[in-house]
Amino acid sequence: MRVKISLFRFFDWCIKSVTNFEYLKSISSTYTQDYENVMIAFIQNRDLTVWDLYFLFKTQLRDNPWCDVESAINESIQSGFWEVVLNKVKKYHENCEWIIEDDYFIFAWAINERYFGNEYCASHKKGILGNFLKKTQIIKDNFFDNLLLELKKFELRFSEYIKIQLKKQGSVYFYKQKKLIDMLLKATKTTGNVKVISFNYTPYENVDFLNIHGDLSAPIFGISDIINKQDYGHRFTKSKRRRLISNFTALYKFIKFRENNLIFYGTSFNQLDLDLYKQLIEKFGGKTMYFCYSDYDGKSQLETYDNKVENMFKTIKKEPFQHLVDNGDVVFEKIENI
Repeated sequence: MRVKISLFRFFDWCIKSVTNFEYLKSISSTYTQDYENVMIAFIQNRDLTVWDLYFLFKTQLRDNPWCDVESAINESIQSGFWEVVLNKVKKYHENCEWIIEDDYFIFAWAINERYFGNEYCASHKKGILGNFLKKTQIIKDNFFDNLLLELKKFELRFSEYIKIQLKKQGSVYFYKQKKLIDMLLKATKTTGNVKVISFNYTPYENVDFLNIHGDLSAPIFGISDIINKQDYGHRFTKSKRRRLISNFTALYKFIKFRENNLIFYGTSFNQLDLDLYKQLIEKFGGKTMYFCYSDYDGKSQLETYDNKVENMFKTIKKEPFQHLVDNGDVVFEKIENI
């Protein structure tokens, strides 16, 4: 059971709740022609983040209900986008002049304005440099640490939003949540000790649960260790960020037993969680793995779901997927859509 937390709806909420967000969204396709007003809007509201600018200006998140924020984050990191931004900030502090020749400028300006400033360059332009002023040294690690701080600010705003959505649904949410769990247990003939590992941020009632991606107060957006190729990308991986949570519970402490039936439902099996799927299946599986799905709009989702599961297994296991199905290690079960 999910709270309605798509980024598409979240951005609609931001339009009503975050000063200047609506304006930035309205010029997202022409922002390179309006740098001055973008800068004014960004300065006026310290709650806006560099990631707001990236999601609005460089991705389809603003218009596409199915676009994945974590995929967008991963693409920005793996493509080297932020390294180009970093180099533009460095050049500014070397030459005391912004070179506005491409669409990287506004991101370099924004993170510089927020974290590095321009005291030296401002004094240089006025001709009042003294020995007490030195050029700001832009350190790569500091730059990416600050970029992570911006992501945390974005996540905290997202936290406000999902709390509001959960409150709107009230007891109905937990009723449907329990009903779904009961349906999954019945379909898979599961009894005994049950533990829920949730990819969502919401709590559960009357069952042991672990929010693996953070909780309502501190949701986590991140990428996968397995597909990260950048030396600075580790700080954005979900595994790294989970370890730094103050009340972090390791999977082996939560699950306890090493051989379990695993029941999957409502997960996308995308690459950004491959490390977690691999750990669950290899370290805590050992028995039957149930992959449960629901049909939508009168259309069977089995083939689509089967393809996603098979692609995931091809990445994390050497054994042919069909062997797992034939041996009864992998079972697909249809669940009524709630």
